[in-house]
Amino acid sequence: MLGYGTIFHAQPNTIHHSLAEIEAKGHLVGVVAQNVDLLHHNAGGRNVIELHGTLARVECQSCGRAILRDEFQQIQPDLGPALRPDGDLDVALEFGQFAYPPCHKCGNEEVTTPTATVKSNIPPKVMQQAAELVGKGSGGLVVGSTLTTYSAYRLVCDLHTAGKPVWCIKKGPMRADALLARKIEAPIQEIMADVVEMH
Repeated sequence: MLGYGTIFHAQPNTIHHSLAEIEAKGHLVGVVAQNVDLLHHNAGGRNVIELHGTLARVECQSCGRAILRDEFQQIQPDLGPALRPDGDLDVALEFGQFAYPPCHKCGNEEVTTPTATVKSNIPPKVMQQAAELVGKGSGGLVVGSTLTTYSAYRLVCDLHTAGKPVWCIKKGPMRADALLARKIEAPIQEIMADVVEMH
């Protein structure tokens, strides 16, 4: 669908690679990612929790069958109008004009990406996995997030409650400023490159 090509062709940047390298050296237990683009995985991250899901696959809302998004993309163009919405894209067409491939297992037409939206909750299993991962660390590092979503903010609150320090690399205010042990307001890519050198 429109918009997926941009995500599919996106490449990990210095920040993704730096976190993967720090994890590989044993100084990071894992990453809780708020993005849905798999870039932390693609950079070599081994223990990544996709807090808000991923656009890399689609799942049947009836039977749970999942297929890779690339496979879905190959089926989709034959069914709908030339313009197909994705994510937050605004289009002038009615949703009733779109046809989606049904699930090949049960025939249900509710096949969507497993992503959390503003109006939906993160699956309890994912939230539990994220909490367990964060709990394994001796502290936390927030990189670039404002922690606007409660799901991510709650993880920082849990660390703070446990007496574990939380550092942040981000310019400007963020929701958990009062809970931070230290905040570095500088370009993230430069700081992450320095962190890799230190470890």
